[in-house]
Amino acid sequence: YFLPEARGHGFGKEIMLRSIKLAAQLGYQQLYIETFANLDSAIGLYQHFGFEQLSAPLAGSSHSACDRWFIKKL
Repeated sequence: YFLPEARGHGFGKEIMLRSIKLAAQLGYQQLYIETFANLDSAIGLYQHFGFEQLSAPLAGSSHSACDRWFIKKL
């Protein structure tokens, strides 16, 4: 989450790019994100980077309050 004054400066995109690159370098095969339906900007960012929405959380997830789940194959 970013404070309102930090939004709109590309920080989310930069963090996402670095996270995807590092995960791939470390040998991860997929990335999984849980979020909330009302976080439209975040969901748009995830979709922009190729995350696909799931119909349910992955087994063993610890964030039971979230209501949207996304995965990206690397």
